[in-house]
Amino acid sequence: MSRGGAAIAGSEPRSPSAPRLLLRTVRADASVSMLVAVLTLLVAVVAGIVPRAMDQLAASDLHYAGAELSDPLRDVKGVLQTFPGGSDPGYSESSQDALQHIYGRLDAALADWRSSQRQPLRGILQQPLYVVRMAERTPAKAPAGATPQGNLWLRAAVDPGYLKHIAIVEGAAPKAPATPAADDAAAGDDARIGAPAEHRPPLQMVVSVATAKTMGIAVGDVLATEVLGDVRISGLFEPKDAGGDYWSNTPSMTDAEVFDDGNRTPDFTGTGFIDPVALAQIIDSGAELTTTMWYPVAAGAVTAGTARAVAAGIRGVNQNQLSVPSRMPGVTALVTMRSHLDEAIDASLSRVAATVALLSICVSGPIGVVLAVFALAVRAVVERRAAPIALASARGASPLQLRGTAAAEGLAIGLPAALAGAVIAALLLPDAGGAAAWIVPLVFGCVPAALFAALGGRRAFRTTRRDLSARTRGGIRTAVAVGLIVMAGLAAFLLVRRGRISAPGVDPLLALTPLLLALAASVIVLWVLPPALHAAATIARRGRGPVAFVGSARALRDPALGVAAALAVVVGISVAVFSSVVLATVESSARAQAQAAVGADVRASGTIFTAAQQRAVAGIDGVASVAPVASAGQLSLGHRDRTDAVAVVLTNAQSLHVQRPEVPLDLATKSDGRIPVLVSSDVGDDTQVGDDLTLGLLEVRVAGILPDDSGFGVDAPWVLADEAFATDVGMSSFTPATLLIEVRPGADAARVASAVREGMPTAVVDDVASELAAVQAVPTAAGLRATLIAAVFAGALLAALAVFAGSVTASASRNMSIGMLRTMGLSARQSLGLVAWEIVPVVAVATIVGTALGLAMPSLVVATTDLSGFTGGASAPAVSADAAQLALVLLAFLAVTAVATLVAVLTARRAAPATTVKMGAE
Repeated sequence: MSRGGAAIAGSEPRSPSAPRLLLRTVRADASVSMLVAVLTLLVAVVAGIVPRAMDQLAASDLHYAGAELSDPLRDVKGVLQTFPGGSDPGYSESSQDALQHIYGRLDAALADWRSSQRQPLRGILQQPLYVVRMAERTPAKAPAGATPQGNLWLRAAVDPGYLKHIAIVEGAAPKAPATPAADDAAAGDDARIGAPAEHRPPLQMVVSVATAKTMGIAVGDVLATEVLGDVRISGLFEPKDAGGDYWSNTPSMTDAEVFDDGNRTPDFTGTGFIDPVALAQIIDSGAELTTTMWYPVAAGAVTAGTARAVAAGIRGVNQNQLSVPSRMPGVTALVTMRSHLDEAIDASLSRVAATVALLSICVSGPIGVVLAVFALAVRAVVERRAAPIALASARGASPLQLRGTAAAEGLAIGLPAALAGAVIAALLLPDAGGAAAWIVPLVFGCVPAALFAALGGRRAFRTTRRDLSARTRGGIRTAVAVGLIVMAGLAAFLLVRRGRISAPGVDPLLALTPLLLALAASVIVLWVLPPALHAAATIARRGRGPVAFVGSARALRDPALGVAAALAVVVGISVAVFSSVVLATVESSARAQAQAAVGADVRASGTIFTAAQQRAVAGIDGVASVAPVASAGQLSLGHRDRTDAVAVVLTNAQSLHVQRPEVPLDLATKSDGRIPVLVSSDVGDDTQVGDDLTLGLLEVRVAGILPDDSGFGVDAPWVLADEAFATDVGMSSFTPATLLIEVRPGADAARVASAVREGMPTAVVDDVASELAAVQAVPTAAGLRATLIAAVFAGALLAALAVFAGSVTASASRNMSIGMLRTMGLSARQSLGLVAWEIVPVVAVATIVGTALGLAMPSLVVATTDLSGFTGGASAPAVSADAAQLALVLLAFLAVTAVATLVAVLTARRAAPATTVKMGAE
């Protein structure tokens, strides 16, 4: 018997060890771990994409900034009001190369200056180019038998390498005059063609096809000029790479200059190339020369790593001069070189810094929420395994074993998901981001392990009510809450006091302040909620139904959504509202700046508009009115004891009044013998309507004050008068060079602008839509919009995840209470009401507080971050909210949160009363 009993006893299986028991539990309940894995994957993808996207955004914006500059503004360029001719001292004086004797000194000086620049600036400066031109044009007489449409003028230009840039399509390239004096040009620096002008053969010149067509000349024509003598058109050319750098810096070489104000015979000025050796003939004529020299800049070679050094190098160039030695010892010609590339780079870096600042604001709060959601998700997993953990602890598992096993599970869940997220990010945005694009996702992959270790080692199977011990921690919680509020207020104060952020990269204070404010707001939510729930419980106690009473009591004593969920909802809604308001602020300010820059729906400028052309524009379909504007130069404006130089602008007041009712109709009539004028708001702080001033020698009276950015095409303080006083301010006639065009309601401004361009191809036509599109085309502006829109969705998603995770975490306690109540007759519908009581109060209060925080944050951003790069203006935009857009964001946020609440409710409905009561009893 004993033997049999022993055999039976020996056959009993051994109790599993604690690690085996936990491993078996993990395998049996692996589905709950998927929530943590999916969350880690999503966070890792975002963490891997953000640095890559910022690198690509910075590179794209930098490239755009350089490409958007016109070649003359981007290149390092200078103009010398003479020609520093002569041989390079390094060459032998016996050289037979005539070009070397004339241009060698300048060539050597330009090459040496480029070599003297430091890297990386020297690397983006290409080989220098230059063109020598007559400073003044010379009148030309049309060839015999020709009937020109206006007065003809000529200007000669030379460039030793000009043949590389042109294609002769008719005739031949010009040759140097075949005279003994021309042969002597190679004999020394001071060679001259000494023959009298009337005895010289015609100077050969090649002009562009477009110039010849405009001036009505052809190959073989001989034009008699006052300065150059006879000039023969030897050939016609078309420019190679017409939109390239060379022709952008020499536009007069491809198109004749036309001046036609409608009051006299138009002038046509053509510029053509002569043989480089024939420069001596221009010098001999006594004509003044100008030398335009420039270094083409390869702006595309500027990278984010070299941008600041390049900008610093350009600033150094702008502050110094290029020197060209003369044959005379100690005498040099100094040339001021200038490029605007540094300004474009600085503007790009400023936009990138502002984008990073806004991104840090949008990310800092959600990072805290992500950690909170991680904690909720891990806690949900631990709570689901509370009984096995307690059993393992009872069978001898030490706290170290419990934590180690939990940490191992966290690593098994987090690291593969994080690595997969980093790989996905690399596939989406390759070749950018650096090490941060891999390290940051892996860091987030270790977060589950840390949280599992922190939460998995305690005795998770709680049998006591946690609300009974809540009062004992009240003092500590209050101290922490007050400390958070104080820190948030101090951070905001320091941020505003410090002013605008100028340093690149992530600003720690700016990144930390939104998180502190969100934590402080969450504390306020948790302070406001208990009194509200107490009041609800008091009212519910008088009612008949148990749902309101029990629900409010449970929400008060055992809240399912604690600090983490409240933080998630507050941050989610605040980020969504903040992003909506900032987006509306940038877009409304950009539109206002575009309207101010254009000055009307459509603006045409850049040429003289005759009365017939004005009538033609007014007749375009969709045009409501046309207001002509002319610049009359500058005059001194005397006001009390001060005299300032102002730009004088003339217009037709009646036409402008149609577009701008603030412009008086009677500007054409003197008031008490004084000319009525409008002045810009920057003329003087003490200038008022009705003040009597002097404009030059004229007596004027201020009839109104308009904003300085009224779109009249002047950057200086201005005075506006009616065209009736054109002769009074020194103009021979009213010759408008700008047309402000108002479009009829419902008409397409872009179509009107296109029609104006077709009718006047030489005019520069702008419209508000195109101006706004140009501002929004900047890569950082597009990136900012994408960031803000993504932040709206991310905020709603995080809040929904927090609500769902918090509800799942509290499911064990809730299901036990509902199970007990169901045995007492509580219906299934009433049990769902109890679940709603756990979630709705927290979400409602957090939404109100988060909305208030989101509305306040944009003012803090505008005060500390330069957003002008996204609006096209020079000053900080005013905060403005789009009510319809904001309402849509709030409704979408509440809808997403409602879906999460519904999922939590439906999940709770699956709990069986008998099961939960049995588990509680065990």
